Amino acid sequence: MIPPFIQRGRELARAGDLDEAVRTLRRGLRAEPLALEGRLALGEALLALGYHDEVLAEMRIVLDQDDSSCAAHLLRAEALRGMGEGRLAERALDEAALIDPANPRIAGLRAKERRFSLADRLSAAAAVDNDETKSYRPNEAKGGRGETTDETAELGLDHPAGDDT
Repeated sequence: MIPPFIQRGRELARAGDLDEAVRTLRRGLRAEPLALEGRLALGEALLALGYHDEVLAEMRIVLDQDDSSCAAHLLRAEALRGMGEGRLAERALDEAALIDPANPRIAGLRAKERRFSLADRLSAAAAVDNDETKSYRPNEAKGGRGETTDETAELGLDHPAGDDT
């Protein structure tokens, strides 16, 4: 039987009252610290709030007691991804897959990870392309027209760009 504090915490989380869900679950876990389902429910609420470090701390406790908890590995993977730790997230998904290879949540998280990874690579490539293709005439970056100024003359740029003299 699931302890009432876990049921109540999950109800609050489903209703969108995540802060109260976290308080309820933490209060219950002080009284029943070995209630792993409570820690998993707390991890889900913390993840929804974006408290990735706290999710990792709770999942560490769960995995120390039961390293075969697929749900804990999955929550750990999501928290790591939220922190930008894609490679570590992938390892956590690998651990979950060893425990429950048919778990549909694993495939969903892997697909999400691939989308994030592709988006990151495309974003980085776009940033490099933008940096390499930008070229300004002297003083143009400041809104000028490329005229020679004392500043550009000091830098050895004593003629406007495009003037080969």
